Amino acid sequence: MTASKSLELESFWRAHLDGWRRSDLNQREYCELRGLPLKRFGNWRATLRHEERPAAHLKDFGGVLQVDGYAGFERLTVGGNIVLAACWAHPRRKFYEFHQATNSPIAAEVLRRIADLYAIEKEIRGRNVAERQGTRDIRSRPLVDAMKLWLEASCARLRRAVRLQLFASQNKKPPPGFRE
Repeated sequence: MTASKSLELESFWRAHLDGWRRSDLNQREYCELRGLPLKRFGNWRATLRHEERPAAHLKDFGGVLQVDGYAGFERLTVGGNIVLAACWAHPRRKFYEFHQATNSPIAAEVLRRIADLYAIEKEIRGRNVAERQGTRDIRSRPLVDAMKLWLEASCARLRRAVRLQLFASQNKKPPPGFRE
């Protein structure tokens, strides 16, 4: 499904959810009256309700909010008052699981680099905010920037290698201009 189609679908269900809230009907009656599948309406209602909870809870908050990978937090950044700070635990776990399953050298390198960041955090634990921020700016930020560049380059090489493997598995030559 394309991103525009996904947004269109979400807008459709948001509009019906808002309409149902303004009506005096229960969920089943509203769906029957409008010819909507009750189960799908309920699924969207649950999905959208989970997004609304953080927004309602943090409506007066402004600043940096440390979050996990929950997509409902993205909505909080719309007004510009909240900046999301993600933790490393979720992506680390994904790379760990991938490394366990595949013994990938790329995943191993990411885990090593995240361990370096964790070591810095261990050193600065308990210090005041200004010291922690200063250390992160001086020591952690360059590591994160370097990891981003390295990952982008590694993924580009990996994509090329995967495409080459696909061509080879189909006994085809890569198209002209294809760079290895």
